[in-house]
Amino acid sequence: VNKEQELKDLSATYWSLETLGISDKTTETPFDLNSYCANQIFQEADGKYTASLPWKQEHEPLPTNYALTQARTRSMVRRLDNNAIKEYNNIIQEQLQKDFIEKVKEDKTSEGHYIPHHAVTKNSSTTPTRIVYDCSSSTRNNPSLNDCLEQGTALTTDIVAILMRFRIHAIAFTSDIAKGFLNIRLHESDRNFTKFLWLANPSNPESELETYRFKSIL
Repeated sequence: VNKEQELKDLSATYWSLETLGISDKTTETPFDLNSYCANQIFQEADGKYTASLPWKQEHEPLPTNYALTQARTRSMVRRLDNNAIKEYNNIIQEQLQKDFIEKVKEDKTSEGHYIPHHAVTKNSSTTPTRIVYDCSSSTRNNPSLNDCLEQGTALTTDIVAILMRFRIHAIAFTSDIAKGFLNIRLHESDRNFTKFLWLANPSNPESELETYRFKSIL
């Protein structure tokens, strides 16, 4: 019976791959994207857009996560050398200067939610180091930020369609919007749920941790 089921699973996988880019993969989702766009996203006077987080209607209470984030941030900093800390700090200062984030002057650790983060490095001339925020981080028996947000439908273009269009013409162009997500503002009522910690004095890895929060979509 197990071998028969295994054969059925392999056959289903084969045919799903054969119809990639042809079959309709649309699935129903309880999240109403049209309603969210109409009621939770609006355009500011300066032309930029502001969006609220797509909260689930009945999600479990989201903990602050301060103790976990503090421990993970301190542990992450201690693994970095001085040059890495300097580069890390430069990214945060750039985000601060571009108004993507802001410093929380009088932080209340019992309110909102904190997000751990770490650096990812790659061979790239534009973004050799990128800060990744772990919105799936959670404490035992408590939800993460991602657990409390609607996932919605996949809006990514099908890879088969991209490859087919890529072969039509003799020359292909690619482009990337610099910091695309960060150019969408986050509604002020949701900003306290995107707090994170960083060194008050980057030249001293053991210095106190200060609180920042996002003013833009992560």
